[in-house]
Amino acid sequence: MGRTPILYLARADATALAPNAYQAVELVPGGTGADYTGPLWNTNAAAVDDFDGDGHMDIYIGNYFPHGPVLDDTKDTGVSMNRSMSKAYNGGEDYLFRWTGATSGTRPTATYEMVSNALPREISKGWALAAAANDLDGDGLPEVYLAHDFGPDRLLYNQSTPGQFKFAAVKGVREPFVPKSKRVGADSFKGMGVDFGDLDGDGLYDMYVSNITTTFGLEESHFAFVNTANDVDDLRARLGDGKAPFEDRSAPLGLAWSGWGWDVKMADFNNSGVLQVAQTTGFVKGEVNRWPQLQELAMTNDGLLEHPYFWPKVVAGDDIGGSQRLHFFVKDPTGRYCDLAEPLGLAVPVPTRGIATGDADGDGRLDFAVARQWDAPVYYHNESPSTGAYLGLRLIHPAAPATGDEGTPPASGTTPALAPTVGALPAPGSPVVGAQVTVTTQDGRKLLGRVDGGSGHSGKRSQEVHIGLGHDVTGPVQVHLQWRDRTGQLHQTDLRLNPGWHTLELGTQALER
Repeated sequence: MGRTPILYLARADATALAPNAYQAVELVPGGTGADYTGPLWNTNAAAVDDFDGDGHMDIYIGNYFPHGPVLDDTKDTGVSMNRSMSKAYNGGEDYLFRWTGATSGTRPTATYEMVSNALPREISKGWALAAAANDLDGDGLPEVYLAHDFGPDRLLYNQSTPGQFKFAAVKGVREPFVPKSKRVGADSFKGMGVDFGDLDGDGLYDMYVSNITTTFGLEESHFAFVNTANDVDDLRARLGDGKAPFEDRSAPLGLAWSGWGWDVKMADFNNSGVLQVAQTTGFVKGEVNRWPQLQELAMTNDGLLEHPYFWPKVVAGDDIGGSQRLHFFVKDPTGRYCDLAEPLGLAVPVPTRGIATGDADGDGRLDFAVARQWDAPVYYHNESPSTGAYLGLRLIHPAAPATGDEGTPPASGTTPALAPTVGALPAPGSPVVGAQVTVTTQDGRKLLGRVDGGSGHSGKRSQEVHIGLGHDVTGPVQVHLQWRDRTGQLHQTDLRLNPGWHTLELGTQALER
């Protein structure tokens, strides 16, 4: 908060993983360093993906507070709060940045065009707390879910073309006995985090969204938006018609109420072939319960909310959900999720915010790290016994030329150089963000994975694809890949791969290294 974003680009001469291995580049032209004089953005969400299908990664930036000196304690003015608890459209402006060029070398560059009108103003001015991008309907263009505080979340159906962003907001169809706030695109809850995953194993992506759920505090509900389309073709048709075929099943799944939620990650930590759900919760840790003051604020007239003067002043020693814990939901044999954080030793009474997942030691078991408020971050190494088989994929673009435009292919008849090294280890290569993976096992189960460019609230998923296969898989599995190359051309291929780790170079075809 307090400035525009910075890109950190890997230097070609880097020999070790260190701060000087990266070149800092301003995403928005303006002042730099201690002399920064640019706009006072208050960014709280970002998503990276190829939104226009030109073969290069674009960037969504979601700003929470309106531009202004939120963190400058020397200023008494210039800060506005939300104008409503459920329909606030006066947050910070959101922006999309379209990739326009890049160069490699010892001083790499990347240039982007800021597109300020890609989203309708009512959506752009939401109070963005989290964002996630993922191609839901298989057309090679990622949809975007925006989790908004104080107003409806938005699911944006992507209809972009190379060089031109175009998104349409879609909503769940109104049905009898379904509360408005249980519909995609129409809720009034406090969207805090979001992730995509296949919760019911039907081969279609679902969405899990964190809200605020605290008894005798603010009791909303998290969302487990389960995809009800018949297949991707049916989903594409419905999205194109402005309808979002998702049904909230958080209550019957056991995922509705856990606390003041933030980041959430759906992943298969024991390679069972079924996703688990890790979720952060909690807000301010102290000794004096300040939920009553927050409840009073929630009932305040909308005409007063915009002014910081009318908000409770939370000081050292105050507590709002300060003893809420990390949650780790595991599906039981009945299909309902149970929280196993306590027996796993994860239920430490400290507010948590972001989750980063990845196989840190390459043993096929996902590890994760958690960002915490009022305590140091914590890393959890996965030592689960008797895990199932897994498929791990490092999906990378062919190496770019040593210098010049990152998007320029090598001259005809030449062979692209292999990825450079960082210290004694080979660099993994540029990940094919947005690539989709569908695994079909011998018993007909379909398992989904993707190269995620960054989603959720302050968390991160490794850009390696990890898919748990279950305990009964021993031989090769059928793998369907879909990706865009650097020219924007969409490709598909089918492979048979043995369980374990694989590195595939995705150009015009998939080549295993």
